[in-house]
Amino acid sequence: MEGLEHRDTVTDFGLPEGSFFDCASVHLLTTATLDRLRVLYPQGRFEVRRFRPNIVVETAASQKDFVENTWIGQVLSIGDNIRLSITGPCPRCVMTTLPQGDLPKDSGILRAAAPITGWWKDNSNGRRSRLRFAG
Repeated sequence: MEGLEHRDTVTDFGLPEGSFFDCASVHLLTTATLDRLRVLYPQGRFEVRRFRPNIVVETAASQKDFVENTWIGQVLSIGDNIRLSITGPCPRCVMTTLPQGDLPKDSGILRAAAPITGWWKDNSNGRRSRLRFAG
């Protein structure tokens, strides 16, 4: 099976102290990313709940593909008082493939998540961010 040479790789990164976040306090995901994944793997059910974001950004219909890729290092404003620093990609894991409610188990979800580089190299959907300012 392709990618097995990485199965014993340990991923290590710092977590916000006193929290139980995977690796960032806010996870963003766009509707453009979900739409692109649906095109790449039409038999899969790419629903928001599979990816567990804190915020889903509805993108314009003209925006295609993984638009979050250009957001790293940028600041996202929500309303007048909230600023989020976009810190990096949000790596995906097997949790996205597990059954949830009426969603079936589907290993193809994870395989489709990074179609160009392969899921074992850069499997990320959505972007990690941290709260920069809230008034």
